[in-house]
Amino acid sequence: MAKTYPKIGLALGGGGVRGYFHIGFYEVLCEHNVPLSFVTGTSMGAVIGAAIGLGYSAQKIRDFVSKYKDLDLFSLTNFNYFNEGLISAESFKKHLYPFYENKTFEDLKIPFVCAAVDLESGEKVVMKSGLIAEAVQASSSLPLVFPPMFLNDRYLVDGGVLDEVPAVLCRELGAEKLIAIRLQNNVVRQHISGLIYAKHYDPVVKPTLGGEILGFFSRKREDIRLLIEIILQSLKISIDANTQNNLDEAKPDLLVEPIVDVSLLDFSQTDEAIEAGRKSALGLIAQIESWAE
Repeated sequence: MAKTYPKIGLALGGGGVRGYFHIGFYEVLCEHNVPLSFVTGTSMGAVIGAAIGLGYSAQKIRDFVSKYKDLDLFSLTNFNYFNEGLISAESFKKHLYPFYENKTFEDLKIPFVCAAVDLESGEKVVMKSGLIAEAVQASSSLPLVFPPMFLNDRYLVDGGVLDEVPAVLCRELGAEKLIAIRLQNNVVRQHISGLIYAKHYDPVVKPTLGGEILGFFSRKREDIRLLIEIILQSLKISIDANTQNNLDEAKPDLLVEPIVDVSLLDFSQTDEAIEAGRKSALGLIAQIESWAE
């Protein structure tokens, strides 16, 4: 006899490459024929959530992100030279826009919305019409890293500035059972500490002229990486309390708060993040299946 599930909503939080955790979690839901009725996402949660909403298979999403294991956002070709963001919007569009194939919210197989923040008014903006790729870009425009996106007469930045896990949005769509994923990690403090140590305490060997030039660019690259990590960690500290308040309001039936020790923008750790999602979902699948009649 076929199982009958309540309307299950999946709210996916941000976290950069850590957000690939969502792919592994979704894979397990698909393998166990757990149907999703609604999906919401912020930042990387929006990137993955939009693909789920469009009906993409878990394998298609995995194959797409796996193409970019060697992606280096800190390469000079991606730099925006402090023009609103360190990394150009064009690099974002080049990699992500083709994945969504010019599809709009009308093409969704599963209702999906994502959140951004109006930089002028400070309001949360729910993206629910127009091009999927544009909505995802707005929701993923991390301050400092990517420039804000000017869309529909609004200047938009990453939705995580106000709400890292859009669980309330998922309830508002009509979720009867709600899975909310809030990604945690230990690696940020360790990574920042390592960068600070390398900058101030590592022994300096005087290089040759050619090496000196290369060394200069290498040091500046690491300085920028450290700057990004410091600002984003400071931002996360400031929004954690607000995210918790929103989760308290949404009252998820299953709140998943895994520790995913993957660096925010280290695409070489793609497989580790995905497998962490699979492992987590396999440990929770019996509880999710118990919701079925």
